[in-house]
Amino acid sequence: MAPPERGSVEERLERLEMLVEDIRRRLPEPAREPEPLRHADDDPALRARPATASIHIDDSLFGAPPAGAAADDGPAFSSRAESGERATDDEPRRRTHARAAEHEPAIRWDGQFWLNRLGIGIFLLGVAFLFRYSIDQGWVTPLVRTAFGAALGLALFAVGMRLDGSQRRFVPVLLGGAVAIFYIVGFAAFYLYGLIAYVPAFTLMVAVTALAFFLSIRKGEYVLAMLGAIGGLGTPLLLGIERGTPAASALYTCIVLAGPVALYLYRGWRSVLWVSLVGGWLLLLLYANVLHDGPGGAWDRWMIQSAAIFAWVAYGLLPIAREVARRGGALRFTGTAQDLAEDEAGDWSEASVLHWHALTMLPPLLVLLVAALVWEPSPRLWGVLAVGGAAAYGLTALVLSDRHPPLSAVLMLTASVLLPIGSVAALDADALLLALAAEALGLYLLAKGRGSAALAGVVHILFAAAATWTLLRLPSGAVGAEFRGSPLVDLAVIGTAVGMSMAMDSRTGAGVYRLFAHVAFLGWLWRMLSPLPGGEGYVTIAWGAYAVSILVYAMRARNQRIERVAIWTLLVVVAKLFLVDLAALEAIWRILLFLGIGGVFLFLSYSLQTWWKPAPGPEHEAGK
Repeated sequence: MAPPERGSVEERLERLEMLVEDIRRRLPEPAREPEPLRHADDDPALRARPATASIHIDDSLFGAPPAGAAADDGPAFSSRAESGERATDDEPRRRTHARAAEHEPAIRWDGQFWLNRLGIGIFLLGVAFLFRYSIDQGWVTPLVRTAFGAALGLALFAVGMRLDGSQRRFVPVLLGGAVAIFYIVGFAAFYLYGLIAYVPAFTLMVAVTALAFFLSIRKGEYVLAMLGAIGGLGTPLLLGIERGTPAASALYTCIVLAGPVALYLYRGWRSVLWVSLVGGWLLLLLYANVLHDGPGGAWDRWMIQSAAIFAWVAYGLLPIAREVARRGGALRFTGTAQDLAEDEAGDWSEASVLHWHALTMLPPLLVLLVAALVWEPSPRLWGVLAVGGAAAYGLTALVLSDRHPPLSAVLMLTASVLLPIGSVAALDADALLLALAAEALGLYLLAKGRGSAALAGVVHILFAAAATWTLLRLPSGAVGAEFRGSPLVDLAVIGTAVGMSMAMDSRTGAGVYRLFAHVAFLGWLWRMLSPLPGGEGYVTIAWGAYAVSILVYAMRARNQRIERVAIWTLLVVVAKLFLVDLAALEAIWRILLFLGIGGVFLFLSYSLQTWWKPAPGPEHEAGK
């Protein structure tokens, strides 16, 4: 079996020190001050001393040791200490130490951390200035300059590999500097000085990338993996993207992308994942744009499309599968201590939610964009693909609704974005308007069950687009006849708004949707009746009858909000009488209309109090 990683031994030793220190505090004060605890990595004598500890602690307190652990990894833990209950109280503190040891650190504000990074950076700048000065003075030839850079990189690499655990802060700085220098040497030897051909230069850059990934695993440093991802994906750009065929470039990009995603699946390094995701998709879009603007064979196009699908699977689907398996416990043995803590907490931080929203939404959109550039499909076919992707994400969200509710909400949001995009591309006219309204209603019902504010926001934006389009279609002459479409579709959108208002828990939100339905229905009556002979008069009669009917309902239900809406509608009817009907109707129609509506209003003003309004009693609760 492979020997255990050094990080796991150090973690166990730190936990042991914490427990021993706790037990020491509980014992009576000794006659003399005990010697301070020393770390085994800091003192060679402690590493050589045999394990003779008299305190026996159960392995289950820390988790089972890695398979193949050597005998000199530390004392053999065989039984729980007498202070086991107190040790349980220290669980949050041990978890914090574990997170600090294995998870990606945030910005660290200590002098040693910044001194070694600033020091190596300033030193390398000084070497670069000296190198440039020697070039300006003509002291060294291109071959000597390249050899000097390679020697400097090898020196940093050798020093970084020889540092022990007590100097771990210098390891990523020295090894990262060596990797960066190797990239620069390869670029200079090929592009600036022409000392080597394209194939040897490309091979050298690939070897440096593989070395960076290997060192990141060996040393447990995510910075080295980030350098490898940046350098590996930047190699085609540094050496000249036109020197390679699109098919070969796509295959190389897939190989490089496989390394960072494997490290993410194993170690959970999000920064490595995002650096490679951004760089990889930029390369794929660049390759697709080259094929879009110039000639390219079917093989090249299929390779670029296959690379985009691989990137979608690797960066859009595998992280989701890892998260589901991690939540179910299947990946705890490969996850970091931060992953374990998030499993036990059962929730996501704001940064995690943003990470998953972007990670699930960007890859499918980018793979569709690559397909559009490579194949130039018809909008209808492209829309069908987007709708199919939305259906796949939506079904996955439904499957995970019980197993992983937060991730289910994120996937449903992705589906809610892909669905209208595909609908706009695949449908038109009435079918598109009806689809947008139906999608808004269906997604709202799903969002209500999940309590997702982001998904609810997408739903409101989606229906706002459908509502605006409907309002523009209603008035006569507002748009062309070919754009107005079927009045039954407009009525269906109005009915959808009523249905959404009935499903809402918020009185304010329900009121907004009902107000739209009310105004849209008035416009729909206007559209249907105004083209008839004397149609303006029919519109006024219909509006008046509609306003009176909702007024009667409001008074019977004692709903003051609806009663106010009815009164305002009656005022609109009166305004139309004076502003429109006086000029649009013949004299006899104006007389009959004014006398009829006026008489009806007078009759209702007296009859409503006795015939329709309920007898005094307990106040009914106002409806929505």
